[in-house]
Amino acid sequence: MRMDDKGFTLIELLVVIAIIGIIATIAVPAVVNRIEDSKYAVEEINVRLINYAIQLYEIDHGKLGADDVGDIADLKNDSASLIPDYLEQEPADPWGDGDFSYEIVAVNKEGKKAKNDDEIVAFRVVARTPSEDDQ
Repeated sequence: MRMDDKGFTLIELLVVIAIIGIIATIAVPAVVNRIEDSKYAVEEINVRLINYAIQLYEIDHGKLGADDVGDIADLKNDSASLIPDYLEQEPADPWGDGDFSYEIVAVNKEGKKAKNDDEIVAFRVVARTPSEDDQ
């Protein structure tokens, strides 16, 4: 009996499959982590855009008070809309599972939540990530 040397042996195929498996085991988690990191980066950009829009709103309308925060927190609110004057559209949810969730907080000199309009020195936009919403 004569054997033709035109194909791969079972051992050679198993070695190639094992190598591909090892590479996939290393590469897939790295790619998944990069995708998750990019979602957090998009969320950070969204927060910065909202912050910038609030600053422009404040320049146009004078100092913001605590009552204004509730109005501008709703991006589509008719009385104090940030859209379309300050944002082209509502920021997209990076996770794609609902609305972009955030909170606008008026803060005092110590960086804590302001209790009245006289204490307000800035506004802070805080995004809510899916893991925070689940808690």
